Amino acid sequence: MGELGGAYRPQIPPGTLKMQGKSENQLEAVVNGGYCIGCGACTAIPTADIGMQLDDRGQYAPFARSGGLTVEAEERFKAVCPFSGASADESELADALFSSEGGRKDGAVGYHLSTYAGYATDPELHRNGSSGGLTSWFLYKLLDSDHVDAVINVTSANGSKRFEYNVARSPEEVLSGAKSRYYPVELSEVLKVVQDVPGRYAVVGIPCFIKSLNLLRNSDSVFSERIVITAGIFCGHMKSTNFADYLITCLGVDPNQAATVDFRKKAEDRMASDYLFEVRTVDGKVVNRPMSEIYGGNWGYGFFKNNACNYCDDLAAETADIAFGDAWLPEYVSDARGTNVVVVRTKFTQAIIKEGMNNGELTIHPIDVARVIESQAAGLRDRREGLAHRIAKKKTADEWVPMKRLSPDRSISKKREKIYDLRLAIGEATHNAFSSNGTNDLAHFESSIRPLTNQYDALYRPAIHKRFTMRTYQLLKSIYRRIKRKSG
Repeated sequence: MGELGGAYRPQIPPGTLKMQGKSENQLEAVVNGGYCIGCGACTAIPTADIGMQLDDRGQYAPFARSGGLTVEAEERFKAVCPFSGASADESELADALFSSEGGRKDGAVGYHLSTYAGYATDPELHRNGSSGGLTSWFLYKLLDSDHVDAVINVTSANGSKRFEYNVARSPEEVLSGAKSRYYPVELSEVLKVVQDVPGRYAVVGIPCFIKSLNLLRNSDSVFSERIVITAGIFCGHMKSTNFADYLITCLGVDPNQAATVDFRKKAEDRMASDYLFEVRTVDGKVVNRPMSEIYGGNWGYGFFKNNACNYCDDLAAETADIAFGDAWLPEYVSDARGTNVVVVRTKFTQAIIKEGMNNGELTIHPIDVARVIESQAAGLRDRREGLAHRIAKKKTADEWVPMKRLSPDRSISKKREKIYDLRLAIGEATHNAFSSNGTNDLAHFESSIRPLTNQYDALYRPAIHKRFTMRTYQLLKSIYRRIKRKSG
């Protein structure tokens, strides 16, 4: 983590993933280095008995059910883990998948046959989906048109988990997976279904999950044959379960009494970016508050951020057949219902989008890829400039970091360095403050984090002389207007 954040704490007890005859294997290096995103792809390795569990931070991590990992199992792990540093990277995977599709390639969002902005015409889909509801529409269309037998998406869960991956076999089931889930999930159970039940599967997921699925497809013919479509979701970063519990507590609700949560409740009188966090309790009470009014609602802070996300260079799901994001652009953000940007990478997904446009199911229009990139400017800056800085710090400290598509670079300004370092420190501090607190004491939590976020906020304020100049200008302008009114 460097000088601001302290060392990353191992997610699992040392020794639980030992490889036979070696002190540490690659899986341990990934997990104990803080690079495991908890996707669960490694559980599909037939020569390893690996399961998934939530750690004390509320993030998924693998564990060995019995015995140790064999040399063969470690080699398979290297090939399927998106953060092993030894597997194919996003560019290599995308070249194999899309170079023959006829699209162009961009360094920020990858291959693209076409790019769009818009929303699902159906008011229910638009209202109930994230952004413009296009992800839900696309998955619904796949099943409804018999392009696939099942869609693997994230839905509400029962018991201790709030959300989980599910195998939807009807269009109606697909719609239950609408909305953004800023909550950890993993693929182990649904991967078993794909292995055991023949069929054509579509999977939706964040960039690193789609990458892991494509790595599985490369290493196992069953996954290659049965996973026929991938839909990606643009991703800022993954949160832990504690993020949800923290937000629930901020609304004055005991997390144990929260029946459902909605991370992005749309409000008609607000901009699309100014959404609500809403909780429905077990006794039917509904409580919500704008995320902008909750401490930690600023996504740039990185509250409860999975550390692996600090070492990911794929924001736009570059290995997915089609990818959907938020249209964070001035001309769209004022629409509270939300608008999507879409990156289409295959002729097949292009045909589905064009069919929706022609029959009126989609209200979308082509936009230049530069506008898609602009809509994700802040996230892309962190995944490029910020990541190069973080890699350089790891190299300087002689710490292992997975191979990425960027070279180490510490040539950025001191201000940008401080911003990126503080993001690491804030993420680490929130994990430690909330999980170690254990009493839902928000005052204790805030007192632990506030000094860091104050430093972060200060870096985004104009310099004192600039603020003074602006205030002076506004004052003189006001005086001039008053004099003009009186003289007129």
